[in-house]
Amino acid sequence: MRNKLIPALFTGLTLAAPLAATADILEDSGGKTGRYLLIENNGNVSRQLHMSEVEAFLWGITPAAGYDNANDQALSGSGASATIASGPLQHGTLGALLDGSPQSGAATFSLNPGVGNGVLVDLGAEMELGEVRLWQRADGCCQDRLSNVSVSLWDDNGGSPGNEVFSGVIPGQLPTNSNGSVDLSSKTVRPGGAGAIGTDTMEGAYISGIRATTTGTADPSQFFHIGEIEAFVAGQPRAAGPGIDPASMMWRSLPWARPPAPMTARPSTGLMAP
Repeated sequence: MRNKLIPALFTGLTLAAPLAATADILEDSGGKTGRYLLIENNGNVSRQLHMSEVEAFLWGITPAAGYDNANDQALSGSGASATIASGPLQHGTLGALLDGSPQSGAATFSLNPGVGNGVLVDLGAEMELGEVRLWQRADGCCQDRLSNVSVSLWDDNGGSPGNEVFSGVIPGQLPTNSNGSVDLSSKTVRPGGAGAIGTDTMEGAYISGIRATTTGTADPSQFFHIGEIEAFVAGQPRAAGPGIDPASMMWRSLPWARPPAPMTARPSTGLMAP
């Protein structure tokens, strides 16, 4: 892969405006565009990767509570396919991840224990995604085998993964017989009023940078004016209410000026890893 984000794990950010503005607004402003989904176990412990289904939804779609084949873009019948990025197959098939049906027992796709086990899903074309869901097996067994996973989206580099455009984390064990998801939506935070704070919560999200821009005005008398930007690492306690909280800000975790990490090839797939 050509370029990989160097993320820090954040729980939220705030923008404090010193000048008057409109009411607080937090809105979706678009999804992330890519072709390849990489699902990997986090951490340095050897463990299985065990999934019943991968679902991907276009931005603006609210999926049904259950399996949503009408809107799922990660179906083999719609041109999606999957390969093992890392780890030996234990049982099940890659096709079971993309068939739109719940799996149980040995029919569930599972990789034998390994560090960083992963699966690469090719959606067949680049698309703007808003949500990705991973499903547990449907018989209540072995639910601990799907926990603490990362989901990243990569663009198309001539038929192979290119740049990583998004990375998110589903922490902890996914709900029994159900799913966990990552939200790929971009967010717009507009502080409201003098000294007011607009807040976006990004629990468990890996981000490599924060961009603050003006939107929607051609009035030359309007200034771009921010009092403070705060970013908080997940799990780090912070002061409640307005006011700057330097004790819980973790700017040293932000890789503003660091180049992408060196990449090495994974022989089994050609994927690159730091």
